[in-house]
Amino acid sequence: MQTTPQHILTTITFLLLAVAASAQTQRQHISLDNDWKFALGNAANPEKDFNYSIRTIFSKSGGAAGTAVASDFNDSGWRLLSL
Repeated sequence: MQTTPQHILTTITFLLLAVAASAQTQRQHISLDNDWKFALGNAANPEKDFNYSIRTIFSKSGGAAGTAVASDFNDSGWRLLSL
């Protein structure tokens, strides 16, 4: 069987269309606009600023106890807003 340039071009076109079609079906639109928490910090007093700069928040897991990035941080008093 002899392949022609037109046959190769047709095969490449078909493969590109198949890849594009599969990429379209994998996309999801997820809104990140809702349910944000907001609290105005206090840069002059780190204790009122959710302990930012008192403890290191850029450490490995478990090193952020008492800061706003800790998993058990109480943010119930923070304002809930949507963008």
